[in-house]
Amino acid sequence: MFLQVESINDFVRYSLQYDIILIGSYGGLRMKEEKISFIKLSLVLLGYFIYNILYHMVYYSSGLALFVLLPFFLIDFLIIFFGNFFLLRDQMKILSDFNESREMRFLSSIQLGLALIGLLLQLSGIFTGELFLVNYISHFEITAGICLIYSVMFIIGLVQKIKISRDYKSIAKLSVFFGILLILFSNVTLLQNRFASISYARGSLQQSFKEIGLKGSVTIKEKKHVIEPNGETLTKLTYEEKLSDGTNLTKNLTAVEKILKRYENEYKEDKLDFIQNYLSEEEKTLFNQINYRHFHFLFDLYRENGKTKSLVMKFKKTVHEALGVNLFEKKLSELVPTNKGKLYSALLSKAILNRENGDTDAAGFYNIDPVELMNSKLVYMVTELIFYSDLNSKLDDRQSSPLDYFKEKLTSMPKGSFIDGIYKFSGSVLVNGKTQDIISTFVVEDGIGHFEKDVIKGKE
Repeated sequence: MFLQVESINDFVRYSLQYDIILIGSYGGLRMKEEKISFIKLSLVLLGYFIYNILYHMVYYSSGLALFVLLPFFLIDFLIIFFGNFFLLRDQMKILSDFNESREMRFLSSIQLGLALIGLLLQLSGIFTGELFLVNYISHFEITAGICLIYSVMFIIGLVQKIKISRDYKSIAKLSVFFGILLILFSNVTLLQNRFASISYARGSLQQSFKEIGLKGSVTIKEKKHVIEPNGETLTKLTYEEKLSDGTNLTKNLTAVEKILKRYENEYKEDKLDFIQNYLSEEEKTLFNQINYRHFHFLFDLYRENGKTKSLVMKFKKTVHEALGVNLFEKKLSELVPTNKGKLYSALLSKAILNRENGDTDAAGFYNIDPVELMNSKLVYMVTELIFYSDLNSKLDDRQSSPLDYFKEKLTSMPKGSFIDGIYKFSGSVLVNGKTQDIISTFVVEDGIGHFEKDVIKGKE
């Protein structure tokens, strides 16, 4: 649309009015431009950049550096606090000031939403009762998300600054360079610290697994540092090994490392002394090598090999044939140590013998015959939660209870039906109109079984 002027006076008057509008608009834009500060946009990123470095120092000092770095932590928390404050305040101001620009309001709305999400992520650790903010070791995904959010906010702020600036040179080049550099460093440092700590743990643990004869692969899943005087480090890992019988052995483990780079033992001193009393010198040497929490699975492998699974299946099948009712369809039957000291001595001895014979599956601990352990009464078989009432349909006038029927049928089985050893059944039975949980012990010697006196559960 063109202006209609009838005289030179009208032209002058319109020109003056237009110039005033331009000057006012430019001045307003300049004032609004000042509301977008690269320094304020960078404060949270700067805070987390410093926080990652400080936490890295504390982590590798096993918490001891905290006492020296505490003032710096407090200063850094103030930077993060004011960074969040300015972001929320400034974005709300921009929303109210840029009424004429739908695009600016849209960008500021995105920033405001991101600022709120970022704040909630930062406080997520505190919400769960933790003293410090989230960190790159215990909360890597959250910390990475925080850095990404505030990086995006800075980029949006840069776009806003360029859009409202009439002169691109008016944008402080140093501020832009500082912000972009901070984005790069905060994210690169985050990743470097993360993978450096995991890489260090992987090398250390792989060596310890190799030293005791475990030839499988070690994968580090997560590493957490507990800032306490004892400086514990919790490393979650997965051990995998392909065994000679085709079995894929996979174990999810946790290694607990103390302040002096020493892994935590599975047993305390009193239990340790009790177990070692049963060990020979050679067994003690091997036991001291594997008496760490992440190696304790070796002492339980006898329950998982093919011979043990076959033993349990045969036991369930024999009981089913004796009763005519399958009570064990959904029941767990497993081998349990009678005396850990005696059992560990036997396991260590057999593992050493397996190694000498060239059997290196799981450092010699996998191919251990459970039948020998049962025969020696080093372990016994436990079956829990048997509902004897399922046998009611089998009773006749001569039997007084389903439990009596159960015992009669097992003891009447031909000699050799069960391998020698101890079998314990935990189940519920109705006694004088009241349900009681009892433990019945079935002992087989020379192929012949008998029941010992029942025990009320919890009163052995």
